[in-house]
Amino acid sequence: MPVLAAPAPYGGTGVTPQPSASTTLSPMLAAPGASPPLAAMTSTQSGMGATSSAFSAPSTSSSALSVMQPPPGPPPSLSPMQPYKAATDKTLTSKQAKSGGFQPVGTQKVVNAKPIDEGEFRVSSNPTTSGHSSGYHESFAPTDTMRFLSNRKPNNDGTATLPPWNSPTVLPSYSGTKIIESNVKPVAEASDGARTDTARTILSVPNGGAAGHTGSSVKTTGQPAAHNVLRHQVMRTLQEPGVTSGVAGVLAGATTIMSMAPGTIASTAKNANQLKDRQARTQHETNRNDAKRKLDEHYEGLSPSEQAIVMKIAKQGMTDLNDNSRTLLPDRPHSPLRDPIGTPGAPISGGGYLSAVTTPAPPSTTFPVLPTSASAPVTSMSLTSPTTMPPVPTPQHPGNSFAPVVGTAHHAPLPSSASSTTPHGSATSAPPTASTTAAPVTTTATTPAAHTGVGAREIAMDITQSFRADRK
Repeated sequence: MPVLAAPAPYGGTGVTPQPSASTTLSPMLAAPGASPPLAAMTSTQSGMGATSSAFSAPSTSSSALSVMQPPPGPPPSLSPMQPYKAATDKTLTSKQAKSGGFQPVGTQKVVNAKPIDEGEFRVSSNPTTSGHSSGYHESFAPTDTMRFLSNRKPNNDGTATLPPWNSPTVLPSYSGTKIIESNVKPVAEASDGARTDTARTILSVPNGGAAGHTGSSVKTTGQPAAHNVLRHQVMRTLQEPGVTSGVAGVLAGATTIMSMAPGTIASTAKNANQLKDRQARTQHETNRNDAKRKLDEHYEGLSPSEQAIVMKIAKQGMTDLNDNSRTLLPDRPHSPLRDPIGTPGAPISGGGYLSAVTTPAPPSTTFPVLPTSASAPVTSMSLTSPTTMPPVPTPQHPGNSFAPVVGTAHHAPLPSSASSTTPHGSATSAPPTASTTAAPVTTTATTPAAHTGVGAREIAMDITQSFRADRK
């Protein structure tokens, strides 16, 4: 039984010192639905880029350079982020708003290592104010993963042993693995909060694919592999020392955004133009951008050590997607904002990144590429060169408040930052030797993120709110 290898520390220098919210973040924290200025993701302040040249305009365009500069004058001051309250979340039913979660009772049973069935975590479809009904995509730990976790055996040394399991997913490969017992509560609560409407969900599939979620009216080919990416992220988080409620909530939000395919990729899914939530077809990338802004707010509330954990695991998830057209910002667990409109007439809205970014490559031993099917062995991916993302030109659209970048409307191919000695999922690569011996365990209190006053469930619900329609 393969056990998730402990990743090497990132870089050895920790997280880049963060600037105050009133400088770098002010353009990013615009009101949901409003298009931010292009400078929001092209700032050269230390909190948003690795070097002073990380976000430069195309050298061939002097006019493009001018529109990418921050506006003159002092930045606007920001009020502290208001704590999330389920009671005022219009995407929840009255029952959910009153209970403060989707399935808090079933989630607590998982925390207490009491076995649950599907109905204790999965939520039934319910009507929205848009005229359709929708169920939910569990975008951190899927229902089967929560059931798997609920059957674990707690040990006397602060660990727990995952149970034998029979399913066509990657979960059986984790049977016998030891996890950190104190991580279960924040991960389980974050998983209860991280949910998107199936009616507006088109999933990211490894190797650049897309699949509709059951209930989306989009072809679901590739959905199992997409969910395996989530299962791996949860298993990593359960084994990582230092996981707090803030870490778990932010990771659940970051994983959700990765799971929701960008518009350019979502449009390639078969029957994408039949996505059940009609409004989401034209708001898809706007919703993803809004979630990134909210994710950034919560990430800023974490300590440097918590941010380091989030970045490490987020990068592992992005690597599992194995898609050279996607990248994370150097010091944020999300990618740059994207053009919310994209190609006119595309099934799903959304275009390329709004800025260029250079991401320093982590050590080659930093993280493994995990299989996306139960039978695929673990392979190693070596990152040997920086990922340089060329500027993605976006056409001028009527009513688009994003400043255009001079060029054509086509996304330039991106250079690969990854190479491996064997193909992804190759049968010639031997999996690691199975072991049930846990490394020394460091337990941490699962306290809420310092500046929000909310826990893992609330953080996840807040970040994923834009992926749910208002309820009746």
